[in-house]
Amino acid sequence: MSRMSAKPWQGMMRWLLAMFLSCFLIAPAAADEIRLAISAPLARSGLSAALISAMEEDTGISVRLRTVSPRRAAQLAQEGAVDAVLIDDRHLEEGLLRSGDGLRRREIMHSDFALIGPKADPAGIREAKSVRQALSAIAGRRAAFVSRGDGSQSNVRERALWSGAGLDPQADWYETVNAGMQATIEAAAEAEAYLIADRISWLRSEGRDGLAILFAEDPALRDQFTFVPVNPDTHEGVRSDLADRIEDWLVSDRAREIVETFKVEGRHVFTFDAVAQE
Repeated sequence: MSRMSAKPWQGMMRWLLAMFLSCFLIAPAAADEIRLAISAPLARSGLSAALISAMEEDTGISVRLRTVSPRRAAQLAQEGAVDAVLIDDRHLEEGLLRSGDGLRRREIMHSDFALIGPKADPAGIREAKSVRQALSAIAGRRAAFVSRGDGSQSNVRERALWSGAGLDPQADWYETVNAGMQATIEAAAEAEAYLIADRISWLRSEGRDGLAILFAEDPALRDQFTFVPVNPDTHEGVRSDLADRIEDWLVSDRAREIVETFKVEGRHVFTFDAVAQE
């Protein structure tokens, strides 16, 4: 082969070698990426941004985040479209374990819901000993109550609390607005009505004049956020090794410090309750 005819081949070989080395060098970064779905309240509060920034820094794992409803997060896990979820719906979490789509539940932190109403408190729920007693007092007085009525996770939770109290409010004092939490808070303020809201939305609301948190001291109002890694035996390509590392980080002292010092509108709203395994 002549020297002239060899040059194109030499150029081609150099190009192929460069492409090979480029792929080899880039591969580790792409390999250390986890697909994580979280509940919207974590993103809305701002806590997820603080956690993920520190998580990526400490672990070297890049997080591809999906902020969705708990129901959608569970669907993504069932499809193998994420490696783990961090959500606040125990029924869905346990469903993932029963179906074999999830490996385990690991409780990380919790916030809460609260019964909110007019500062005058016509139903007298401030003195209630339980959420069941508080809701019974509202129903007994036929005091105005506003519900989201939109089928959201928060709305489902509210309906479950009524059901747990043995009540099925359908009377004219119970109004559904088919709207998000902020609009529901504003509607309750306008109607001088009671409602159930998550604490984060309440603190962020600008239309709550005349309302106050009247009752929140009941475990039934706890909003637990739980980490569930997706089962790699059920879904090919799931990175359980990365999910394990993220789980270990979420129960670490660094994560605890971030959660316990995080505030919304100057108030602590999350309690860290993860226990590291020995």
